[in-house]
Amino acid sequence: MRRLLNMLSVSINWSITALTSYHRLRHKKPVHIMFCMADHYEPATENATPEVARGRVQLLLSEYPKLAEKHRDGDGYCPRRTWFFSCTIITISS
Repeated sequence: MRRLLNMLSVSINWSITALTSYHRLRHKKPVHIMFCMADHYEPATENATPEVARGRVQLLLSEYPKLAEKHRDGDGYCPRRTWFFSCTIITISS
């Protein structure tokens, strides 16, 4: 896992450096880079009961804002998240 994270970090750093260098040389303007990180989240994984799955969602809802508010982008915005649930997960929402 550490090796994978290191490879990802190196790839991101290289990509940013390459993009900013190319853009600055070609256009002589500031560079704005948008970054999107995606994660696959399934609160009902590992045969969790509906109660456990709901608890996982509640934990995410309460803790993510605390984590995100510590970080800001160049315009002052916190990281944002969105939701996507497959049909199998909708059954836990009642």
